[in-house]
Amino acid sequence: MEDKVMIINGKVILPDGIKENAVIFINRGRIEDIKESSEIVNQVEYEKYDAKGKYVSPGFVDIHVHGGRGSDFMDVTVEDFDNITKYHTSGGTTALLATTASTSKEKILAVLETMKLVKLRGSNGAYIIGAHMEGPYIDYDWKGCHLPSEVRNPDPDEYSEILDKCGHLIRRWTVSLELPGVENFIREIARRGIVVSAGHTGVNYDVVKEALGWGVTHTTHMYCSMSNIVWDKAKRRGGMVESIFLLDELTTEVIADGKHLPGEMLKLTIKNKTTDRIALVSDAMRGSGMPDGEYTFGPKDGQKTIVEDGVAWVPDKHCYASSIAKMIDCVRIMVRTADCSLKDAVKMASIVPAKIIGVEKEFGSIENGKRADIVIFDENFNVDSTWVEGKIIYKA
Repeated sequence: MEDKVMIINGKVILPDGIKENAVIFINRGRIEDIKESSEIVNQVEYEKYDAKGKYVSPGFVDIHVHGGRGSDFMDVTVEDFDNITKYHTSGGTTALLATTASTSKEKILAVLETMKLVKLRGSNGAYIIGAHMEGPYIDYDWKGCHLPSEVRNPDPDEYSEILDKCGHLIRRWTVSLELPGVENFIREIARRGIVVSAGHTGVNYDVVKEALGWGVTHTTHMYCSMSNIVWDKAKRRGGMVESIFLLDELTTEVIADGKHLPGEMLKLTIKNKTTDRIALVSDAMRGSGMPDGEYTFGPKDGQKTIVEDGVAWVPDKHCYASSIAKMIDCVRIMVRTADCSLKDAVKMASIVPAKIIGVEKEFGSIENGKRADIVIFDENFNVDSTWVEGKIIYKA
């Protein structure tokens, strides 16, 4: 494609609604203008792309994704990063947070150094906004599929080194709220502008409410690896789930793969949080896009998992091990099983996650001046093409 492109004959999903037959003008990777098709006379300097009546949507922003097509970001090679970012464009993802798993300080730093190289060179797929650190500071009892030997309490010497060397690459950090030393850790990363996300945690409402003052603003994979009604001696207390519902200051995310949460739980989350405070995330692992079989979560020597029947499990099947979904799957599930409008489902996959991590001025919606990150798909949620900065990166 040339630097100047116009997308015609599409149903364009804009912040204020879906506009039939709107025309999007792209100039040097930016959205230059959006016009009614009747206003277009003869724009010979623009190459035309015919959307053929399909939906033209803002590209999806996946703020929690580990891997895909056999690779994990923790494989720490440029080739694996490229493989993942290219693969997820087939699901409409145009920007993402490369997500880690609980592991050693050395491996964490290696992931971040590889990310630095990829960002300097540029991705051949979805744009890497930065890192989402999931762990290693998570509670053993709520570790989910994270490797038991790698979860631990915050160590000031360890996290200070990570932050001083690569803190500018980290956009978000998931942490349990019950660990010794966690308040100081949260206050430090919040001070540095990193989004603090509570997850893999079994705390009660009072702790969550107090943690708002430390800097917690987001919560990791709603309902999954978090407390739901806590017994405090002989008394029942609200847990993490109830805290998310009650505290408007908290945003959350759902893994809408059709496996982690049934339709009624998705509907309940929307009813309590509204679509303005919920992000869709894939939480995809390396088994996404691969045949059923055995894979690892995180590094190649990480937690063993089994992928079968559209879901990833730990071997004894006591919990899921991430997902094998793509973002277009999550949008489809929200529309078809959670009674969500297409406009709202797209919003939760694009501008809401962008706002959560503070990049909404560049990403997340089709508006003049923003990056031309776009996904075109049909009424059956089949992706036609995915555009990153005005260039087609994926074409069906």
